[in-house]
Amino acid sequence: MYLLILGCNVWNLLLLVASAWLGIAGSRHHVLISLFAAVFGALVHGGGVALFLGGGKLVKEHVGRFNLPTSILDRYNEVYKAFVTRAILGAASMPVAGVIGGLGGTGLLPRWVHWSVASAGLAYNAWLVPYEYRWLKRFHQVVREVDARLPPPEAIPTTAPHPAYVPDAIVLDARGRARALLYMGLTLPVPYLGYRFIVGLPVGWLLIPTVVLTAACLGGSARYYRKARAAAG
Repeated sequence: MYLLILGCNVWNLLLLVASAWLGIAGSRHHVLISLFAAVFGALVHGGGVALFLGGGKLVKEHVGRFNLPTSILDRYNEVYKAFVTRAILGAASMPVAGVIGGLGGTGLLPRWVHWSVASAGLAYNAWLVPYEYRWLKRFHQVVREVDARLPPPEAIPTTAPHPAYVPDAIVLDARGRARALLYMGLTLPVPYLGYRFIVGLPVGWLLIPTVVLTAACLGGSARYYRKARAAAG
């Protein structure tokens, strides 16, 4: 996994450098390459986070089900704290630069703001290449340790789980609904912002539905969060 993300990160960095060079040269292809680079970068870092979180659920499940040393979870949490937030920032950096570039192209913001944000994003993504490689490699070592400690197949039915082990289950309670609506509310504006400020298409008809649906999701999320807090306390 970490080698796959490393390769994608290298390609992401090359695309970002090409995008910056085309922008400096004033090429008409700058917007097209930049749009592709921004989406690709978001997918690379977001994919790394998704793979990590998905693998982490399996690690936790196996540690509990087969009563493996809890020190494994300590090492997993160390990677989590170091990796996830920084990777999410990397995923968001270039799309944000793209939106600001679109605003600059329409005259709503000075162009130097786009160049400043894009340059900072490029430097941050370059720093992330070895950083993500190091921490994902550590996670890979955690996964391999779990695999090495698993009981043989014939012993699995008789292996007792950890006393505090609770199998994973989907719980769509008030807090779960609040999180789902919050996620929907934060992602609903993305199509409008992308088409309006990056691609430059006249999609004004999307503005009102986007605002209404976003407000409804965020309002519903706040309502469910209040219910969850009231039930807890």
